[in-house]
Amino acid sequence: MPRVRVPAVLAVLFLMSACGGPGSDVPSAPLAPGERLFNSQCAGCHQKDGRGLGASVPSLIGVPVVAGPVDELVGWVLFGQRPAALPKGVFAGVMPQFQWMSDAEAAEVLTYMRGHFGNSYGAVSAEDVRRVRAARQ
Repeated sequence: MPRVRVPAVLAVLFLMSACGGPGSDVPSAPLAPGERLFNSQCAGCHQKDGRGLGASVPSLIGVPVVAGPVDELVGWVLFGQRPAALPKGVFAGVMPQFQWMSDAEAAEVLTYMRGHFGNSYGAVSAEDVRRVRAARQ
């Protein structure tokens, strides 16, 4: 029996999966509302699991900023306005501004953050976002 080298087997398995091999027709689980935006815009810093990057980027898990007043959270995400709930001297980095998101998109990603990673806080509505946006512009 011929000997097959492990790297060759792995390469074949990779190509089979990339080119429609066995298992490629298994549908993936649908994304939760806001998850696509979170993954593309937020996970680079806050990580896909919401744990952040230690002293550089805050965790989104059970923290007062995510659990606290919706207006502060919206202001932080849309305008980069540091929330009062974020301790001074910690996380000195600047939050990027996401004003380009529509009210509905911002509401979805914020609701995703407030309802995932072990969080179970209330939803953020598009009306909440619209109200905060109007008041801060």
